[in-house]
Amino acid sequence: MRSISRRETPATGVGVLGSYETHSLLSGITPAVKLGIVMVYMTVATAVFDAPTLAAMTALGMLVLVTAGAVPIRALLRAMVPFVLFGIGYLWMNLLFGRSTGAEMIAVGPVSISLGAIAVGGALAIRAVCFGVWSMVFVATTDTTDFAIGLMRHVRLPARIAYAALAAYRFLPLFASERAIIAAAQAVRGVDPRLGPIGRLRRSFGRIVPLLATAVRRAERVAIAIESRGFTGERPDFFYRDVRFRRRDTIAIVVAAIVLVAIIRVSSDLGFLRLWSGGYT
Repeated sequence: MRSISRRETPATGVGVLGSYETHSLLSGITPAVKLGIVMVYMTVATAVFDAPTLAAMTALGMLVLVTAGAVPIRALLRAMVPFVLFGIGYLWMNLLFGRSTGAEMIAVGPVSISLGAIAVGGALAIRAVCFGVWSMVFVATTDTTDFAIGLMRHVRLPARIAYAALAAYRFLPLFASERAIIAAAQAVRGVDPRLGPIGRLRRSFGRIVPLLATAVRRAERVAIAIESRGFTGERPDFFYRDVRFRRRDTIAIVVAAIVLVAIIRVSSDLGFLRLWSGGYT
């Protein structure tokens, strides 16, 4: 029996989370293979401790997302904002409290910034962005249903856990629309519209309880719907989508390995490559 194919329509999801609905090279790769490739790249990024190599891996991930993943640049940049903020935090904290090694650049009272602190902080900052980019390589181009089926077929994950993860992931885009509805309802009821950090913080707390109540109601309805359809937590004998390994998966593994080895080799030949030795100096 022919399996149901993925829709080849423009993305209709919220931001980068809906990019998987657009047909692309990455969306056609088996989720388990894609997850393995991403995990290998992120593991290598964990072991590497120099800014040029990490920057090359980050640029590669963004290029893959925009070209092979068909992810809009604006959506990708918006999704990267939290990771960039994390990176700035790592850089800032290392400049202020990291060990001063190398030639001193600036000294203001007890605070000194050296070339070593800048190099370490920069590497940590780029690593944070690199993790974000490669996580988006998987998240932004993977259909959640295919991912859940792939976990059960290829990784032998119990169906109870796979379907629970699928339901939780499906809720993420809904929270944004629910938050907008709650904000509009509060505005109609005359909630203080004044701006400012204190006012925004108070409004945020006022929306948490309705969001939690909505999430609980949705979870209860999903649980009832699953139980009414005879789900017992056992691994199903067949799936309505046929997620199999294909030749494109082998090609993706080979290309990803060649490019990664090339980046490491070029970085080593140029004298940039530095592996983490267990410290931050």
